[in-house]
Amino acid sequence: MTLVDDSMPNEHEDAEPISICRDVAVPCFPSPVNHNVLLTLALWGSHGIADSLWSGTVLVSYLSILASQLSESDGSKKSRPRNDVVGYIEACKGFVGVVAALPIGYLADHLHHGRHRVIAFGGALTILAALSHIWLLLYIGDPHDTTHAPRTSPDVQHVVVLFAGVMSMWGVSVLIVDGPVSALYADSVAAGQRSRYYVYLNSTWLLGTTVGPALSILWFRSGSDRWTLSELKNIILLGVSLQGLTSILMFLFDDRKSLPEEEGETGDDETAESSAPEEEENLVPLLAPGDASARADLESLSHRRRKIPYVLFMTEVVFALASGMTIKFFPLYFKNTVGMSPSQVQMIYVAAPFVLVATSSLAEKISRSLGRVQTIILFSSMGVVGLYAMVLFEDYLVARWYLLVPIYVLRNAMMSSGDALWESILMDNVPKKERARWISLSSIASFGWCGSAALGGVLADKYGYTYSFSITAIIQTVAIFMLFLLLPLVPRE
Repeated sequence: MTLVDDSMPNEHEDAEPISICRDVAVPCFPSPVNHNVLLTLALWGSHGIADSLWSGTVLVSYLSILASQLSESDGSKKSRPRNDVVGYIEACKGFVGVVAALPIGYLADHLHHGRHRVIAFGGALTILAALSHIWLLLYIGDPHDTTHAPRTSPDVQHVVVLFAGVMSMWGVSVLIVDGPVSALYADSVAAGQRSRYYVYLNSTWLLGTTVGPALSILWFRSGSDRWTLSELKNIILLGVSLQGLTSILMFLFDDRKSLPEEEGETGDDETAESSAPEEEENLVPLLAPGDASARADLESLSHRRRKIPYVLFMTEVVFALASGMTIKFFPLYFKNTVGMSPSQVQMIYVAAPFVLVATSSLAEKISRSLGRVQTIILFSSMGVVGLYAMVLFEDYLVARWYLLVPIYVLRNAMMSSGDALWESILMDNVPKKERARWISLSSIASFGWCGSAALGGVLADKYGYTYSFSITAIIQTVAIFMLFLLLPLVPRE
């Protein structure tokens, strides 16, 4: 990936690093490439590989099968898929994320060199979470394993409590990667380039997430390609071990290597709107008394920009409430309802990131002429239409997985294509000193997982997956209408 124009003559070899690509068509950074930017891209890519290996299809399938087998061992009726256990554990993980979000953001913003200190703490926590997860999997074992001496397996409630504790540690770890790491990344990117650089960041993560499912496909294909507890457990052991190792990168970040305040905020000539919000407020008292019109414009702009983070946050909470009911249950839907094998389900998640990278890049290009908020609304609307199609034509599509899978993949891609634009709007409209706080606050959107993940699991067990899908589609429709509140606040760029 080319970040600077190396073909231009270096006339300032002994001078301070300067921006040299104002007139070229690629994003610009001082040379050499910023330390924190490279680390963030490396961390997100490596975590994407490790996380996608174990935390998606493999984990939810493992939990569902384990809970079913333990229920059968307890003397319950014949084992059936257990979605409620998956929902309860995700709910606990989300609740801890809510509790931890504001303290983490506050410490990252207010401690001396707080960002890299909190990030280093996250690295230590990730290692602890990985070790705890490995111990837990070995402790539980396989309730149906008859090759070893008989042992007493924990009951379902015990498993939920233990997994809730371990997954809560993972939740705080992810919160730090999404919060202070992302804030330090934003501090290291010029404001006028953030949309493009968030596309790079999200693309790095998404491309990383193709490797994990691909590795699991090789694993399944080399075995029975069946949903067995032992195969799922071994993949999780490998994934959490890799994620623990990649967390070493979190000890290498450095606040002192972010861009200076003025360089990180002024951006380039194209984005006068991207100047820091606090700068606009400071300019108001400097205007001459006769500049009433300019004063009113600046005050109006400052007032408008203060509203943007709050509207984004409220909308994100509603989207999270909707997504929390279904996002963890789609793999189980393909497993239990459509009847797909492990390798077939994982092929979906190998293809999905490539589609999302393409649609995210398309969204960024379209936003240059259409506007960022308008593009988010357009792509989100197409995603919700896809989910309505999955609900209304379920019987037809379940019998024709070759139609269902493309609709699902495109639907998910459309819903997530505006993530980079969303982040750039937030970063362009909050002061640098508050960025970690706002990014962590946006993680409180995981509150949606606290209630809705548990509710989604219960509803899936009682009424079927499509019922919870329909509720998700309705709530996401409401969230899209909330996005219209941003239209008069965020200018087209």
